[in-house]
Amino acid sequence: MSILKGWLGEKKTAFYMWLFLSKRTYKRFHNIIIPGPNGTTQIDHLVVSPFGVFIVETKNKKGWIFGSAHRAKWTQSIYGNSYSFQNPLTFNNF
Repeated sequence: MSILKGWLGEKKTAFYMWLFLSKRTYKRFHNIIIPGPNGTTQIDHLVVSPFGVFIVETKNKKGWIFGSAHRAKWTQSIYGNSYSFQNPLTFNNF
């Protein structure tokens, strides 16, 4: 179920990028695999524009999210349960 939920979140983000970002100004790429020193990394969305290059990591989560830029793990709290997940700011650290 979480794989489907993640896939739907990525498709929703791609749709909103298509809807709201001008094709003339922004070039959008989705689901990119890049080789790195420790294997490969996957980028959900890459946006290239005159304003910069942006990597967008999509998370489709509800509830309260707790974390900081320097912590390896963040926590999702929902319906009295807590779940840990990798910090999305360091996810594509290659």
